Amino acid sequence: MSNPYNVPDLDALRYQHHHLKETARTAVRGPAIALISVASVGLLIGLLALVADVVLLASGAADQFPDPELKRAQIIVRSVWGLVMVANAGFILWAGIQMLRLRQHQLCWLAGILACIPAIGPCFCLGIPFGIWAIVVLNRSEVADAFD
Repeated sequence: MSNPYNVPDLDALRYQHHHLKETARTAVRGPAIALISVASVGLLIGLLALVADVVLLASGAADQFPDPELKRAQIIVRSVWGLVMVANAGFILWAGIQMLRLRQHQLCWLAGILACIPAIGPCFCLGIPFGIWAIVVLNRSEVADAFD
């Protein structure tokens, strides 16, 4: 039986903590990089689409279509939806970076869920497997414990 009055070995505790962090960092690296990648592509495509919509509206090119009022309304709705997708991709990108740093566990988990929603997820269906991968890894107790 060990003496309860012994001072704990701080070096051993630091090593265990460091080992836990490194193990968790290795586990989240793959899904974090995957989420960062698809979110970056989604963000780029979304921003390009928004710029194209603004150019269509500002240049008056939408007035050249057979039903300009309907076309203008379609472009506005598409732009609003595009803003939602860009905001979501930006959040997933930020959360992927936080995941690599082992910070904000709950928000990283939320980003994994948002990546699984095809209508707003990054690159539509491409985000689904990476979001599931992130959720599975983040739900491991040893990974969750390593987050700050």
